[in-house]
Amino acid sequence: METVPMTEVPRTALRRYYDELMQPAFAPAELMTWDELDEALASRGTEGLLLLDDGEPVAGLVTEDYLDASLLLLAYVVVSSGHRGQGLGSRLIRRAVGHEPRLVLAEIEDPRFHEAHEHGGDPSARVRFYDRLGSHLLAIPYTQPSLRPGSPRVDDLLLITIPSAAPPAEVDGGLLRAFLDEYYGACEGEDVVVGDPSYRALRGSVPDRLPLSRLDELDLARPGPSA
Repeated sequence: METVPMTEVPRTALRRYYDELMQPAFAPAELMTWDELDEALASRGTEGLLLLDDGEPVAGLVTEDYLDASLLLLAYVVVSSGHRGQGLGSRLIRRAVGHEPRLVLAEIEDPRFHEAHEHGGDPSARVRFYDRLGSHLLAIPYTQPSLRPGSPRVDDLLLITIPSAAPPAEVDGGLLRAFLDEYYGACEGEDVVVGDPSYRALRGSVPDRLPLSRLDELDLARPGPSA
């Protein structure tokens, strides 16, 4: 198997990765469209890696820069159903962010609110995967912004850290609020950042210093559905 930047693989292989791996793994509201992925990879700030087995995509990831590249979002990681359990996801993540000196974040579904679904996602399995990887929870009630007009926000997500070369003992709340401002502003517009009550409540939940919590401490992010 070989690991190749998405910008260096044939477009037919990249399109197969999107159609056969990404689309089945994520609900539409969580997933960029093919045109959005194609456009993002052609611009600065978005990068991707594909793991190819005899030319066929079996795993891949996409990252996005924020705050003038001072923070990295691991936007998507997916491994084909026939290649799971072989450590390929961990291999890709270590290749992409293992040497990063900056904060690396990811969004995953809270398994207490999101069940395994037809799109191929298993929230409980993702939490276990990232826990084995050494990730930590940021204890805020995170919601993903709407990725495009007409697409809903995705509630009840978890915002987590991804292990990198210099993992922090805690996260600077000012940095995290600035990331949220840029992310929501890019997706939904600056008016939302300034005046949307739901977004302002999310932003206001970020303390000045945010300790890293274990991934099994989900109640720190939000009460469970039975609370």
